Amino acid sequence: VKAFRNPALAVRSEDRITWKEKFSSLKKLWTALVLIVAVMVSIYTGICTPTEAGAIGAAVALLIGAFVYRSLNREALKKIFGNTARIVGAVILIAACAFAFGQFLLYTRVPDRLAEFS
Repeated sequence: VKAFRNPALAVRSEDRITWKEKFSSLKKLWTALVLIVAVMVSIYTGICTPTEAGAIGAAVALLIGAFVYRSLNREALKKIFGNTARIVGAVILIAACAFAFGQFLLYTRVPDRLAEFS
């Protein structure tokens, strides 16, 4: 922000980038732009909710990885889905423990006692 307000504070580069180089560098970003557009268009057109758009984004990312970069094979998918299952299992365990703790608090009438205390 300081450099934007006072350009003399910013370090100037001696290299000049031509417009041709700037546009050619955008070729590397097209997959990210496709992913962003797929998610945002599906939300703003009302096709799906943000949660569903997240699933669409994950599916598009998998397709880009599989067909554009060709970096997804069986072993990579096995590792990806294994990590996903482990993380989802941990989140479900946390939610189950929170539910059990809430039931324990209700059974022992802690909320009622706290209300009486104040």
